[in-house]
Amino acid sequence: MVRFSDSTKFVFMLFVCMLVSVCLSFSFCLFMQNKAKQTPEIIVMQDSVEIKQVEYKAGEIPNGVASKTTIENSLNSSVSISALSQNSMSSGSGTIIGSDNSGNYYVVTCHHVVEGAFSDGIQLTFNDGSKKYATFVGSDPQTDVAVLKFEGTNQVVSEVISNNNQIFAGENIYVIGNSLGLYGFSVTTGCLSQQQERQITIEDFGTFDVLQTDSAVNHGVSGGGLFDTHGTLVGMISCGYDNTVAQNINFVLPIYKVMEVVQDLLENKDSATGYGYVPGRYNIDLYIATWGNSPSYAIVTDVPTNSSFYGTDKATSLQKYDLIKTIQIGDGIFQTVSSSSALIQIISDAKDHGDIDVNKTITLKVCENSGINDIERTVTITIKQYVYAL
Repeated sequence: MVRFSDSTKFVFMLFVCMLVSVCLSFSFCLFMQNKAKQTPEIIVMQDSVEIKQVEYKAGEIPNGVASKTTIENSLNSSVSISALSQNSMSSGSGTIIGSDNSGNYYVVTCHHVVEGAFSDGIQLTFNDGSKKYATFVGSDPQTDVAVLKFEGTNQVVSEVISNNNQIFAGENIYVIGNSLGLYGFSVTTGCLSQQQERQITIEDFGTFDVLQTDSAVNHGVSGGGLFDTHGTLVGMISCGYDNTVAQNINFVLPIYKVMEVVQDLLENKDSATGYGYVPGRYNIDLYIATWGNSPSYAIVTDVPTNSSFYGTDKATSLQKYDLIKTIQIGDGIFQTVSSSSALIQIISDAKDHGDIDVNKTITLKVCENSGINDIERTVTITIKQYVYAL
């Protein structure tokens, strides 16, 4: 029988331990590789639009550094956007998030990137430099989300994360967009500054639930994608603080909430325009001022064409220079309108109490501004579903 010395046994055991360690490390690497290549769930929306949705298992949230291939795929699923309007050319970014069985690919971007554009004036530029004109699918100003589509073949489609429970503060991310609208695509890196969404209000835009990142974001990147290190789309760049006020504070719309809006825009089509919309949205905008002294009223100075108050029938719409004397929301009591601010407050309170909604009515007692003793007329407004149209 062969006997080994104690030193030989020690060397042998050390070798075995090293071998086990190498095997475990190799297995861990394979696990991480398989996790990174995890098969996404295919979500089928209206018109057979397919979305690739990823949900990481517990303990599988990615970090580290994105590979060259991962970043190249993200670049190839990104587009820069030029939107021509009557007065200007705006630029922004977007991400390809779906396709259908008719050869169409779908791009998500910010509403403010395409707002006011001509319907045939939205052009996409791809990572290889090629260009295509996009078709406007629908937009929701309230959430700053818009959807475009284009015809193509073999386009890279980004996978999207299913919810915000799969991200964490300090997680490494990268942003892709068309910085300044001049230099094509750029990739900037950083981290998620916090996991929890926060609510911010932006003057003339609205209130949004957002994530925060310290990644560099410049004009032209609005609508661009924020990706984790596996290349999964986590958010859409929306806005940031002016660099003269604060550094590295930029806001991102969580992609799972963006996709809820996308689904609405795909599933609900306006019969008149064919554009998508979010059910329950309405527009009762009105330009008003205070007229007269003791008594005073709210005078209509203009009516936006997309407002529920707009129209030519005096019984069902307001006209320029109408004086609004009283207002009734739904079946409530008539309230006196003593000024423009009083009218705004009455409508605001009704919104807060849920008394204003699509298909509900607003009744007003008005007369024309040719003399307060003119014949009074009753105007009954039915609040219409709002559809944003180019």
